[in-house]
Amino acid sequence: MSESWVFELGVLFAAKLDSARSLSAQSVAYQVGVFLFQVGQSVGVAGNVRIGQYLGAGKPVEAKSCKNIIYTLGVFIVAFDMALIFSTSRWIPLVFNIREPEALALSRHILLVVVSMEGMIKACGKQAKGAGIAFFGFYVIGIPLAAVFMFVLKIDVFGFWTGYAVGK
Repeated sequence: MSESWVFELGVLFAAKLDSARSLSAQSVAYQVGVFLFQVGQSVGVAGNVRIGQYLGAGKPVEAKSCKNIIYTLGVFIVAFDMALIFSTSRWIPLVFNIREPEALALSRHILLVVVSMEGMIKACGKQAKGAGIAFFGFYVIGIPLAAVFMFVLKIDVFGFWTGYAVGK
């Protein structure tokens, strides 16, 4: 849940920049980031349910096999996401009806940052300590850094995604 709040906060931060270009780019990155997150999240939840069923039925060998399949599937999903975004980043902003050249260019660059970061984050696979670390990272480190990068250092929406990646 905290991840979706941070995505929403990024849109609010971009709106405070008083630039249609920044808000357009952030909106595209937000939508694509949420979509990529949901695809990976749904596979993870389905895998957890199946592993739980195996463990509840007293079948630890099958549960371990399912875990390995889910990890492998996760790697393929990340690779597919990255290949898809890298190959279509020139056209994705057009789907959102962005026509200004500056907003298009910024959106395309932000998408490449988003997909690179998403792949790196999903590949870590450290769920056990994740909740506390995610909360601390997002709210104590990531959001303040994103604000500093965007408003003090004036890095535009790249600052938000950089702060998000550091906090993640």
